[in-house]
Amino acid sequence: MSETSDLSKSPSSYTPKHLAEKVLTSRSALEGERKQVTVLFADVVGFSTLSEKLDPESVHGIMDGCFGLLTRAVHRHEGTINQFTGDGVMALFGAPIAHEDHAGRALATALAIQAELEAYGETVQRRWAVPFQMRIGINTGLAVIGRIGDNLRMDYTAQGDTTNIAARLQQMAPPGATWVGEATYRVAAEAFEWKPGRLLPVKGRDAAVLVHELVGRRREKSRFDIKARRGLTQLVGRHVEFERLLSAWQEARAGHGRVVSIVGEAGLGKSRLIHEFKQHVAQGDGLCLEGSCFVYGDTISYLPFVEIVREYFALDSTRSEPQAKQQIGTALRHLGSNRPLIEPYLHNLLAYQVEDKALGTLPPDLIRARTVNALKTLVLDIARRQPLVLIVEDMHWIDKATEEVVGSVVEALSNAHLLLVLGYRPEYLHAWATKPYHVRIPLNLLPDASSAEMVRAILSKPYASSVSLTPLSAAESAALVQGFVGAAIVPQELTDVVVSTADGNPFFLEELTRAVLEIRGLRGVRAGDERAPSAKGLQLPTTVQGVVLARIDRLSDELKELLQIASVIGRVFAFSVLARVTSDALTLEQSLGQLEQLDFVYVTIGAPERQYSFKHVLSQQAVYDALLRTRREVLHERVARAIETLHADRLEEVSELLAYHYSRSPDADKAVTYLDLANQKATRMNAMVEAKTYFLESMRLLDSLPPTASTGRRRIALLANQLLMSLLLYELPTYYEHLTRFEPLAREIQDLALLGSYYGAMAFCEGGFGDFGHAIPRARRAIELSDQSGNVEYLTEVYAALQWSHVHAGDYEQTLALGGEIKRAVDRRSSVRFYAYGLGAMTAAAACLGQFRRAEESFETEFRAGEDIGDRSAMCHALWTMAWALLYKQDMPRALEVVGRAIELAPTTADRSWAEGTLGMVYCRAGDADRAIQILRPLVPGYRGGRFRMCEVFTAFLGEAYWRAGQLSLATETLQELLEVIEPCGMRGWMGLAHRVLGEISSTDGPAVAPQHFERSLALLTETNAQPELALTCASYGRFLRRQGHMEEAREYLERALEISARLGTLTEPDRLRHELAELHMK
Repeated sequence: MSETSDLSKSPSSYTPKHLAEKVLTSRSALEGERKQVTVLFADVVGFSTLSEKLDPESVHGIMDGCFGLLTRAVHRHEGTINQFTGDGVMALFGAPIAHEDHAGRALATALAIQAELEAYGETVQRRWAVPFQMRIGINTGLAVIGRIGDNLRMDYTAQGDTTNIAARLQQMAPPGATWVGEATYRVAAEAFEWKPGRLLPVKGRDAAVLVHELVGRRREKSRFDIKARRGLTQLVGRHVEFERLLSAWQEARAGHGRVVSIVGEAGLGKSRLIHEFKQHVAQGDGLCLEGSCFVYGDTISYLPFVEIVREYFALDSTRSEPQAKQQIGTALRHLGSNRPLIEPYLHNLLAYQVEDKALGTLPPDLIRARTVNALKTLVLDIARRQPLVLIVEDMHWIDKATEEVVGSVVEALSNAHLLLVLGYRPEYLHAWATKPYHVRIPLNLLPDASSAEMVRAILSKPYASSVSLTPLSAAESAALVQGFVGAAIVPQELTDVVVSTADGNPFFLEELTRAVLEIRGLRGVRAGDERAPSAKGLQLPTTVQGVVLARIDRLSDELKELLQIASVIGRVFAFSVLARVTSDALTLEQSLGQLEQLDFVYVTIGAPERQYSFKHVLSQQAVYDALLRTRREVLHERVARAIETLHADRLEEVSELLAYHYSRSPDADKAVTYLDLANQKATRMNAMVEAKTYFLESMRLLDSLPPTASTGRRRIALLANQLLMSLLLYELPTYYEHLTRFEPLAREIQDLALLGSYYGAMAFCEGGFGDFGHAIPRARRAIELSDQSGNVEYLTEVYAALQWSHVHAGDYEQTLALGGEIKRAVDRRSSVRFYAYGLGAMTAAAACLGQFRRAEESFETEFRAGEDIGDRSAMCHALWTMAWALLYKQDMPRALEVVGRAIELAPTTADRSWAEGTLGMVYCRAGDADRAIQILRPLVPGYRGGRFRMCEVFTAFLGEAYWRAGQLSLATETLQELLEVIEPCGMRGWMGLAHRVLGEISSTDGPAVAPQHFERSLALLTETNAQPELALTCASYGRFLRRQGHMEEAREYLERALEISARLGTLTEPDRLRHELAELHMK
């Protein structure tokens, strides 16, 4: 009876012993993990019909044989039978045993099943006279792995469509076919042959699914040949190592045999370096033979040398066994080899019929020894005829028999024209690095030695050397990314993320770049295309995750759990935090030492507070992503409590860390507390993007808390504190929506101090929108609430809102009149930052009035206040408002200098845009209209889109710049749109400026309309007492009247302009006006 005859038994009854041991070894690591797996469904075609035609015993016999075939194929590729379905199986690859190539294993299994079913189907047809075929469906995706019991039973719950799609594809596939989902195809397509993909409707899904039909396996020599077929970028950063290989080859060609070990972790470029070397060797007189170990080949004896033998003797599937034997014999005669010593053992190696009957009588150990000797002799005979490079790649997956052959060749090559190149990962060395093995081991005894001993022995030879590959530099990584993307356009931000994430690993760089190009849809994007994807949400590709997790799953349970805890702390983690979470400092020391030796982590700071870092951010991400959500939450809470305990006297210092961990834990209450603290801290530091993140996360978590009075109070307090962040990120409309939505709650709480603060924030927003009719009375109400509650914390914020509202409404004197009140507020310990903003409003108001000395006094006070609290935003604010005063004074050199300093100091996008807008104003009046347009034109749409009416002053100056540049139609269009926006707001000062410039434009193409604009400007500016702008309007109107021949009226307006300009002390306008008046007098 077969191994599957009783399917009710536990999985341990039909799982091979070696595979069962691997499953049980890794089981505790699998309790509660998320993993990328590949699911295979195989089902008998027409099973119901078969059951009807045959008696139950015959059906049982057929299916018993079928299940045996399926089980052997799955287990041969280290998959796991998860479920027998009666007429088929569900198998998983990638769990419980992690493999980086689980998709390829599933596909190889499907091919093996279909191939073996051809013969089995013929047997069934002969014996029972019924056809027998299977259909297979395969898909790759995320699965949650459950508990594994001692009998190997385990539960798998697939997330998303992973299992459903695999099952649907199996149901849809034609008899004898294997249909594969897009996720599997994407990661393993290049190693296999396919029919063209098709979009097909799938039951249960709205959108069609891209389906690929598996045909066969491609016949590349190695994994890298598959990659090379799609094209390679220029070799980057490996020239020194390449020269070392060339040097060893020159020695070998001269008859001094050499061994070179190329050592590097997965993806660092071992195979690429070997590929380039092979291309070089092919151009000369040398011969290159290559074999590779495979991740599931460590149970296949002599696997790399089987490849090498087939390559050398040119054996392919088209040759019959007799033809192949004849070809081997001819080649051995040509080599001058001792055929009886070699030939029978090559036939046995290749599973050919061995004619030497004596071989069948030999004990297995002797056959093995003679096979090793035959392969060694063959290699040396080839090298005697022609300089030979013998390459064995991926030796970290080597089988024991191949180890013996390699060891035997190493012992014998010192005087051969032979270069032996061995490629492997660091763990192949680390296994023995700390063990007290002797340096020299007689390699003829290697059948009893470990892989580690063999490596140590090889490297002890005087003719052996090791080439260790190091990560690429940032510049080399960027060059490699550019090589991958070709002509596609990838934003620099995204390139930087890929480079920093990959840590100089070429494989990681390529896979991350491919993910960016495919997921973001950039494959066809070329120069000039405006698509610009974001760097946010860059996911870890399945290929990379597989490489990382396969290595991690080989660790002991203790080390793996330690990495899991560390991954929750972050890429960089403190020993003290880890020790408090694990509660076993002594064991922790030893475990971290092991993880250092294995190159998973390294020490970044030794003392006084020791810190470690994951060697790769991708390792940390892969370990973290594999944790179940519930496990993550528990660990985040444990980490947060550890940090709280360790930093109990300075919680604000670590508020960001506590916010991060608690927000990912079940304790939403504490998360909100620390998010609020982190938000306030980030705001003080002008880290407004971070402040916004903390705010939004707080709001989300508050929604999850019970709707108590305490929760409501926390929400209102949080909202009231977001004004500065929203202002400096130009997000006042969204912020105001929050404020208006929760205003009823703010009133319901009946906390006067909190309500006053809340109204102050609303008033500032309304002022920013130009809604002075609501902003000013609401600000007054906020001040009243402050007086009633005795809370002055937010008073300067309210006064600043009032003052800037008055500036843009043209109530400049009222702005200055509030100076005493805001000073008293700051003296009572209200916010210094908003006091500074209020002083800036006073500087601007004094500038608009032409009170330049008063403007300078306000500027100096604001700048000092900013310096005292180390607030660059306040200092920047002081400088650009002072530049307004210098502009009106017509001191353009100093205005340019001051606004340049403002731009240098600007800590946020908003600060910079206000300073740059002021620079545009200065250039407009300084005679460089083109540069003014260049600066102002891109700024204005952003202000308009954000409803930030206080910045419409920049639109007014953009219109003036268009006029000064001779672009009259653009000037007219800009200024007319401006008036439509600001007239309902009552922004009288900027309305006066707009009408003056429209008057100037009309004076050339519509002189009848010009007086209306000039007179409207005069009325507005007289009403607001905006003296510098009033002088300009008087001068413009006077010049227009002079051109129209109204000399007396012209003289009147020019004299008025001169009187104002001279009284204010403007620097250039008085001389010009005197000259014009003198000319007018002469006429």
